[in-house]
Amino acid sequence: MSWDWMNYSIPPGRDSGGEILCEGEVYIIEGSSEKLLMEDVISLSIKDGRLVIYNEMGEMKEINDAKEIRIDMVRHLVKVVI
Repeated sequence: MSWDWMNYSIPPGRDSGGEILCEGEVYIIEGSSEKLLMEDVISLSIKDGRLVIYNEMGEMKEINDAKEIRIDMVRHLVKVVI
């Protein structure tokens, strides 16, 4: 699988301020409970009604019954309500 379309570079004249963070964590929320599904997530997409998630190691997980997806870009978190 090729990730050529991803570009993690910093625009000219911008300082990264140190480490560049691009991966996130995905949590599943069911009722009142919340649990970590995957760390180091680099890709999240919806395909044929399924949420498809990949991490840095190339591991993939799918969620078939997502009711809501909450994305917090500042904290690099995705919360999926099922």
